[in-house]
Amino acid sequence: MDTVSPQTSSEISEWVSRAALRLEDKVIAWRRDIHQNPELSGQENKTATKLADRLRRLGYEVTTGVGGHGIVALLRNGNGPTLMLRTDMDALPIEEKTGLPYASKVTAPGPSGTMVPVMHACGHDVHMAALTALTRAAHELGDALCRLVQGRLPEGVRVVILRPSLHS
Repeated sequence: MDTVSPQTSSEISEWVSRAALRLEDKVIAWRRDIHQNPELSGQENKTATKLADRLRRLGYEVTTGVGGHGIVALLRNGNGPTLMLRTDMDALPIEEKTGLPYASKVTAPGPSGTMVPVMHACGHDVHMAALTALTRAAHELGDALCRLVQGRLPEGVRVVILRPSLHS
């Protein structure tokens, strides 16, 4: 983490770029783990647990079990405006045939109770990995990220919502 707080837009952009490069390998690993371990709508227990644990380690106040396996996480930073980020967590009952080393081989009980193949075919794995990276960057960059995203905003609350059951 850089020790000098950037002030100008170009300094902030450079700082964010360096943070992204530092996180790149972790984000790829997070995405592949999420992709390889998908959970159907209403069954996102392991996914929610992993993501809630990551947010807690970053200092977020985490509430779990929202609407099933949903998560709301807050990172308070004074009395300024609120920045909210949201993603979905569920996967689809589709067999993955990509041949990728991290391809899903997961099966789970579908709505009728029969076992179905499960994969992240609509991008929620990428969304969750990106949101995890952004929450990490928000933690590391603090006020500088807020200035980049919303102008010169030194205080406020960061809210993260991870929504279960989009595909139900």
